[in-house]
Amino acid sequence: MIFKQYFRGFENVWRVVDQDGINEILQLNKNEVNGILFTDKGPGVRPITAQEPRFSLDFLANFPNLLFLRVTRNEFNDIHIINGLSKMEHLYIRSHYSDSLDFSSMPNLNFLNVENSGNLSLGSIHSNNLETISLKYATVSTVKNLPRFSNLKSIEVNYGKLSSLRPILQSPCLEQLSLKNCTPRDNGQELTDQEMRALSNLKLLELYNYRANPNPILSACHNLRRLHLQSCPLLRKLDFLNSMPDLQELILADCKPLESLNPLYKRGWIDRLVISGSTVIESDSLEKLHQVRMRLRPIISHKKHYKLKNSDFHSLPEGYLSFDAYDRLNIFLHEESVRRI
Repeated sequence: MIFKQYFRGFENVWRVVDQDGINEILQLNKNEVNGILFTDKGPGVRPITAQEPRFSLDFLANFPNLLFLRVTRNEFNDIHIINGLSKMEHLYIRSHYSDSLDFSSMPNLNFLNVENSGNLSLGSIHSNNLETISLKYATVSTVKNLPRFSNLKSIEVNYGKLSSLRPILQSPCLEQLSLKNCTPRDNGQELTDQEMRALSNLKLLELYNYRANPNPILSACHNLRRLHLQSCPLLRKLDFLNSMPDLQELILADCKPLESLNPLYKRGWIDRLVISGSTVIESDSLEKLHQVRMRLRPIISHKKHYKLKNSDFHSLPEGYLSFDAYDRLNIFLHEESVRRI
């Protein structure tokens, strides 16, 4: 089966599901297909069983003018078919065979997300348009090529083995940085002037499961607008907020006890605030949040982990949400953490 989808900046994108979907999209006129999302998930889609045959990507050869491709399955061994899509701009691929990719024929590549990038070489990317890259299981040899892309604005590294942030912070146009399940060994302790400037230019920073003290990095991020800190066990103080005058959104989730929310209270305003999970406020009363002006509805959730009285939650300004159900909290956090394309 096939479904029409919409992605910002792309028209005529089709979700293709299982072999029936392949058969259906091959019946369409090539001019009606600018993008393909090939998946085995979605409403009304029966689960894949072990007895079913593996699908082939051969059908992509019928659409040489594709601008957009997402393949969310991982068992393809004919992934080299993608190398012939010379007009590709947006590529998301999850495959154990991603080291078969050769980007030298994709001069217009703008967005790249590769989930299994351990042996992938980015040296073959010749596009000057690359603005967004997301790498999973990246190694030092993978990220060392990032400084080649002068227009790179967004970098995400998930489960990466990084010795340093240095290659990442060489991109002069970098605005968004996401580090998930990886902590560089140097932890930003000896940042150069160039790297400090790169951090200062960031507009969005996400640290997830960051096992070192994030403050050396945060203290250099003076122009952040959105900050997401989730599962950062060594986060203790919010003093870095004093040097972030443009911060619009702050999410603190599943961290260890905070000393105080006073740096937030002193700001007097923030557009969006989320404090959730096991983030415990040691001494402050939430009543002071009355003096913080917010444009969007704030969230204070999972209160059983807080060292606060129930009266503190009752004193929250009108419009605050307070979740106790862990499942509802997880749903909320997932929706909030989805990256915007």
